[in-house]
Amino acid sequence: MNESEAAGTRFWKAAFSLTDLMRDRCSYLVAARDRENWNLTIQQMRLLHAVYVKTSTVSPEGVMLKTIAETLNVTSAAVCGMVENMVQRGLLTRNRCESNRRSVNISLSEYSKKKIREVESAYTGIAVRMCREIGMEEAEKIIGVLEALAEKLVEEDPSSYQAKLLKHTR
Repeated sequence: MNESEAAGTRFWKAAFSLTDLMRDRCSYLVAARDRENWNLTIQQMRLLHAVYVKTSTVSPEGVMLKTIAETLNVTSAAVCGMVENMVQRGLLTRNRCESNRRSVNISLSEYSKKKIREVESAYTGIAVRMCREIGMEEAEKIIGVLEALAEKLVEEDPSSYQAKLLKHTR
């Protein structure tokens, strides 16, 4: 393995480890009180995140199943099953579209909105502590590098799940 490959391997392993450690800590902080209902798979979290981003940016009335499927790069049938499960658990709501009665809009339940705010707050708290630990100057450098790398990946694959969501949050 050459020096570049070794650095690349260390980079992705460090990025994954940091992400997993932050997610584990955040889950502990947020889900400890409500582990049964907030025990979600990665795909369910992606679905919630997609609905959250879309409803808070471009579609406050809700998101159609087809749009969610396109965003997640899965079939409408797969999304339909996940949505049904999450509606039954009280995580999502299903509403008839006013402009097209045959369409259904999916939104976050009030419970999910509250939990997402808690998750964001927990992640922010963890990140603030980490930034203080390394110092703001170093933190700003790291943030800039991470944002530049994310932008490069979006340019390489603008149809990816994350690229589709990022275009709504900028």
